[in-house]
Amino acid sequence: MHRFLLIIALFVVLTGQETYSQEAVVTRSTVIEHFKGKPYYLHFVKQGETLFAISKAYNVSVQEIQSENTELEKGMKMDQVLRIPVMDENQLQAEKVKVPDTSPKPDTITRGAAKQQYLDYIVSKKETLYGISKKFGVTVDDLIKANPSMTELKNGMVIKVPLVTGQKVKTGDETPKPAIVTKLPVPDDGLLIIKQGQTLYSISKQYDIPEETLLQLNPELSEGLKTGQTIRLKQGAAKPQTGGENEVEEVKTLQVKPSNKEVIAENCLGIGDEDKVYEVALLMPLNLEMADSIIRTSVDNLAPLKNYQTFDLFQYYLGSMMALDTLKKSGCKVNFHVYDADAENDTLKIKRVLKKSEMQQMDLIIAPLFARSFTIAARFARQHQIPVINPLSRRNSITDGNSEVYKVYPSDEAIAAELASYISGKYPEANIISVRNSLKESNVMPQVFSDSLKKLAGPAHLQEVIYQDEGFGGVSKRLDSQKKNIVLLFSSSRSLVPAFVSKLNAYAKSSDIMLFGIPGWEDMEIETEFLLNLNYHQAVPSFIDYDSEATRKFVAMFREKYGAQPLAEREAFLGYDVTSFFLSALTHFGNQFEDCIPGYVRPGLQYNFRFSKGAANDGFGNNDARILHYDNFRWVEAL
Repeated sequence: MHRFLLIIALFVVLTGQETYSQEAVVTRSTVIEHFKGKPYYLHFVKQGETLFAISKAYNVSVQEIQSENTELEKGMKMDQVLRIPVMDENQLQAEKVKVPDTSPKPDTITRGAAKQQYLDYIVSKKETLYGISKKFGVTVDDLIKANPSMTELKNGMVIKVPLVTGQKVKTGDETPKPAIVTKLPVPDDGLLIIKQGQTLYSISKQYDIPEETLLQLNPELSEGLKTGQTIRLKQGAAKPQTGGENEVEEVKTLQVKPSNKEVIAENCLGIGDEDKVYEVALLMPLNLEMADSIIRTSVDNLAPLKNYQTFDLFQYYLGSMMALDTLKKSGCKVNFHVYDADAENDTLKIKRVLKKSEMQQMDLIIAPLFARSFTIAARFARQHQIPVINPLSRRNSITDGNSEVYKVYPSDEAIAAELASYISGKYPEANIISVRNSLKESNVMPQVFSDSLKKLAGPAHLQEVIYQDEGFGGVSKRLDSQKKNIVLLFSSSRSLVPAFVSKLNAYAKSSDIMLFGIPGWEDMEIETEFLLNLNYHQAVPSFIDYDSEATRKFVAMFREKYGAQPLAEREAFLGYDVTSFFLSALTHFGNQFEDCIPGYVRPGLQYNFRFSKGAANDGFGNNDARILHYDNFRWVEAL
């Protein structure tokens, strides 16, 4: 246990403490994307900016911006993405020439007394600056300034994400240079909400207000600044309604989703035992045998976090702990047992843990992540009638013949059924064209989609195309110029999909077309212009809305507690969602867990949960897939 606590402390040291800044100055974006053959600046609107100020920054007229962004008729919003035309190719070349190569060095840039640190981030296909900024809690301008030579995002590109710590670092004989602080206007209401990493000194410099004046306006600052606290920046400003301490406490008692989105079948209400303390085991690949070598190494000599297998899925554990803390505050009574019981190619650990006498008394097992270990844990769970959770496996076979298994990751069948449900409910009169490459192709999705759609809406509006037999002509001749056309291509072929989308795009002007894709398309090179023209939607097993209040609170809570950014690829959100759902279900239903889970629906931060089983002796699968819409250069959940 002592080693495990030290590992947690080292995790916080290795990940660093993050601070975030935001500037409201209208500056020309260096991000350029070609749309319909023309180059455009992508400008991300910041608070306080006006259309007139933006037009001046780019040397174009307001009318030109409005004509390229028709959505401005409804008004301009913060974080909106505007396409600003590059009026002259010479201007574009001049922009590229003017940008100096001042990219940050791989390790640090000295800024005043602080050490400017950067995380190297590998860009995935179809990622946007806006999405990356939301993921790491920085502004788009922060990313642009950290990567001044960048003109567009490309798959596999490595960019710098700025992370600032207060640690003083000497870099050879280099003399630290003073920070360049951009002056910000005082808000009209004279109030400022403190962001993580802001200090009295930085606020004083940013708003050109002496520290003494800030202290006079806000006597409580003598006790220090708190994230989320509201302070005055000028005389006459209204008295802040809540202080930082209260707002932090609100985060600590976060309820992830409103209760009206949690559904419990009537026959399962109030059946849990309020006095019972439940026993729950979390089996993780913590690799604690590495702990001794980490602990014996001084912090200054530690390798980067990614070099230690101990931390591969450590954020999954941290997310689980945050869920546990939240549920305990809501009255959940749980003894949570964490075991280092999982390894990719070694089943000795899981066998050793399952031999412990307390394991047979568990009410729930959140299971190993690796296949060989899970098979052993699932067999143990069936023998002792203990619900066992698999958070990551995509294989449907893990639920076969074992009614104790709960599979979190939605199957292809579930995703296809969700597509049919969404389309039949949203577009009942549409002309639907389902395309598969060949009848021999091993893909259950088109058949499940067809069967589900016919049950929901009848066969009248569905047309099916075998692409290998008919080619694209089989699709084009089925398009109806008098109706909305919904086209689904059930293929993950990297050669077929981009070519198909390109050909379909040629019909976008003459026909009303919506294109639906399947998981895996996000990793393909498809023209952004085509996706926008085709009103592109995609079915996915999970989605994180970084703009939602619940996600923002979770991220703030995680940063505050662990000094690190929660990352989806490190499974922080998955750990939180799985633990929240199943501990909540255990509290609600107790020993009648299996009978009530099918009627229990609860949204999460990344995964939504709606379980059902196939055959009577099989386990449960999560059927709640998501439909996304590519809108204004970003992904949003379709309603």
